[in-house]
Amino acid sequence: MVATMENITPAKRALAALDNNPPAAADASALNNFTAIGVAPGTPFDLKSLDPAVAKSVEGSVKTAQAKISAEAKKPHGKKVNGWDVMTNLGRYGTDYLFRSVVALVGLGANLPEDAIYPRATEDTDGQPLNGANRYLVHFPHGQLPPVNAFWSLSMYNSKQFFAQNPINRYAIGDRDKLKFNDDGSLTINIQRESPGKEKESNWLPAPKDSFNVFMRLYWPKKEILDGVWKAPGVERVK
Repeated sequence: MVATMENITPAKRALAALDNNPPAAADASALNNFTAIGVAPGTPFDLKSLDPAVAKSVEGSVKTAQAKISAEAKKPHGKKVNGWDVMTNLGRYGTDYLFRSVVALVGLGANLPEDAIYPRATEDTDGQPLNGANRYLVHFPHGQLPPVNAFWSLSMYNSKQFFAQNPINRYAIGDRDKLKFNDDGSLTINIQRESPGKEKESNWLPAPKDSFNVFMRLYWPKKEILDGVWKAPGVERVK
C-alpha cells in the first residue's frame, strides 16, 4: 500500500526517525515514556491496542503540543541587551525538547553561537513595541560596527514573521550593501515605513505599516560578541 499523509501518523514518523537517527544516551528517560505507549524502534504502533483513555490522549497530543510550542515561542529566551533578545544557547539543546521545538518552529537550522548569533528586537529603547507608525534608527558609533569574521545584517519581519513588502524590495540591510557613513565614521540605519529621502535610502530598511520585529544576524562572531563585550545598539524611536 502506498503511504499517504492520512496514514502516516506522528507516531509512525517518530518510529521512522528513531530508526534512522539513533537517540543519544541522555534521551533514555524520554524513550521510556514513548515505550510506555507502544512507540519503540522495531515495534509497529497500534493506537487501537491502547487503553481508550490513553488512546484519546495520544490522539489529542499533537494539537496540545503545537499550542504549547507556539505559546513558548512568544516568550523571550535570551538576555535583554539594549532592547535586543540575545540568545547564545542555540544549537545545543540537550534534553530541553521544548526549546528545541521552539527553535525548529521559528528558526529551523539555527547555527551554534560560534557560527552565528541572531539578536531580535521587538521593542525600542523605551520598551515600546516596534510599529510602522513610527520612525526609528539604529546608530553604530565610529569603530563599533558588529565585530564579525563573515558578515552582519538587519532583517525586517512583519507580525506574521514574513518579510515585509516594500517599494524598493529590500528585506535586509548590512555590510554587503553600499551604505553611507556619517562624517564622523559612524553609521545610521533608518527603519521606517516611508522613504527617509533619496539621500538616505541607501541606509533605509523599510518597515510595514503596523507591528514588526527586526533580526540582527551576526555570522562568525568574534570573541567580543560571544563574551558579551560588544553590545548591539538599540532601536531608537525618532521623536
